[in-house]
Amino acid sequence: MKKERKNIPRSRKILYAVLINVFILLLFEGYCRLTQSEDKYAYSEIVGFELVPGYEGRRETVNALGLRGREIEAKKAPGLFRILAMGGSTTFGHKLADDETWPVYLEEKLRARFGKKVEVLNGGVSGWGMEQILLSLRHRRLEELDPDLVLVYSGWNDPRKDNGLVKQYEARARSSPKKKFWHHIAFVKYIDKKISKLTADRDTFQGDGDAWMERNRKFCDIRLSGIPPVVERLAALGRERDVPIVFVSLAGLAQIPPPEKSKPELREKYRALLTRTWTETMETDDLYTMARDEYVSATRPTRESTDRNGLILLDVADLLPARFDKLDRDSREARWIELFRDRAHFEPPGNEAIADVLAQLLAEKDLLP
Repeated sequence: MKKERKNIPRSRKILYAVLINVFILLLFEGYCRLTQSEDKYAYSEIVGFELVPGYEGRRETVNALGLRGREIEAKKAPGLFRILAMGGSTTFGHKLADDETWPVYLEEKLRARFGKKVEVLNGGVSGWGMEQILLSLRHRRLEELDPDLVLVYSGWNDPRKDNGLVKQYEARARSSPKKKFWHHIAFVKYIDKKISKLTADRDTFQGDGDAWMERNRKFCDIRLSGIPPVVERLAALGRERDVPIVFVSLAGLAQIPPPEKSKPELREKYRALLTRTWTETMETDDLYTMARDEYVSATRPTRESTDRNGLILLDVADLLPARFDKLDRDSREARWIELFRDRAHFEPPGNEAIADVLAQLLAEKDLLP
């Protein structure tokens, strides 16, 4: 004899469904709270956006002064020679641990020579352009940190303070009071971050060669018009505050062309570095042409303006590839490719190589104690 099925009232079914969904949402909220990280950047009226003091990520930390890395005393100890490194993500150390950036490697190399009388501080902020570096030095860092030398490694990013990233952080800061309640909910913040990432991915260049040339021409014009006056203002600021502000030439993957087609494995590695942020539908040689044009437009304004004004330029870009001149071509290409994370950012061995060259140039230019 069959058991009679008990009819569950519709209202109870709805209640069960609601409770199950609430339980799932609470589980998701708990997961998001356990795994979410704090915001790394905050809007700033002076520099557009800056690092949040005390931030701790999976591989990155920001100290109480808003500088990357270990805690330091703002007041300089007697007899200490302090170098402040300024720049964007190439200085901050894009996707690297605190001890894998070129300022850290440079400090290690200088301390091997001078002991603890030298320190190198990492003032890099991912996304910062030349004007943001100037404003940070003028309004805070020079007075607060009293550096004996400032190194400026910049040129890839939009030099203007009112660039696209600044507008994003400004808009977020203005809208945050309206979203106060929602932003206490972890899974809402999680979804918001995912949507922001998807939007950023859509901004990744996906055009053909003609579209790239047009895009690059416009950005080149921005750099050519924006960087030289800021270089001059930085030099004037250095004279005014009696601290040398020295420029460092950018190094980039496109300084060396891709390996020949007869070396498919090496060529594919080179291509993979270029296509981390660019479309994969183009030929490797076309991608290289794009990267080379971008590299020239990023380095030319600083080179020309420092030369015209008689300023010091530490030419890392020239010396870095020259380190491998004694190697055969295959080894040279392989070693060069191993230095890079993408077309502009470095792996730890690349940052260590930059530090080697910088230590040499600082000594040659008599900029060390």
